[in-house]
Amino acid sequence: MKLAVTSTDQAIRDLDAIEAFIALDNPVRAVSYALEIVDACMKLAEMPELGRRRDELGQGRRSFSFRKRQTIIYRILTDRVNVVRIYSAGRDVLRDDQGDNN
Repeated sequence: MKLAVTSTDQAIRDLDAIEAFIALDNPVRAVSYALEIVDACMKLAEMPELGRRRDELGQGRRSFSFRKRQTIIYRILTDRVNVVRIYSAGRDVLRDDQGDNN
């Protein structure tokens, strides 16, 4: 069964920040790269167990890597997959995710 894919406000802010950072050097590439991240997230609709379990980030959370540059954190819910955060490489996911219980 294909699930809907949704995102938290924080995940959207994360994606916007990634796009803005890339746009400093290459605005056209920034847009296309952000769309590639969105496409990767949309694959979760058909393959929700794509990522590995990450219960240390919160019960039921999973993650997968996008091009070894971003880590996408998400949860599988009854009727949808919810993208919680999108981290860039080098970020301390455990530290930065404190208090984000979505």
